[in-house]
Amino acid sequence: MIRDLPRTLYVIAPTLMECVLTARDFGLTEGQMQHFRNVTSAFQLRGTTPGTPFIARTSTIWSAGPHADELAVALRAMQAQGRLRIAQESELSNYRMFDDIPFREARR
Repeated sequence: MIRDLPRTLYVIAPTLMECVLTARDFGLTEGQMQHFRNVTSAFQLRGTTPGTPFIARTSTIWSAGPHADELAVALRAMQAQGRLRIAQESELSNYRMFDDIPFREARR
């Protein structure tokens, strides 16, 4: 039996620690983080499939860093193009279902 696997969720923040804090702010646990793609630079957004869901804190509270401004600009541009969209609460519940279950095992 194959469960309905959610799309990879992007967690966008300028540092890995801020990605973890962002995920926690949205009620997601470390066990579910294996289903996320932590994006900490604009370069990591290349090849994004249109309609990819993401979560992020507002860029005004991001730490100042060399990639923070570039990441904020790329995030806004990719939203305008439709390549990224804000994840809905109903979608986040799909990720909570897979707590501590790797996607490859969920296919069994």
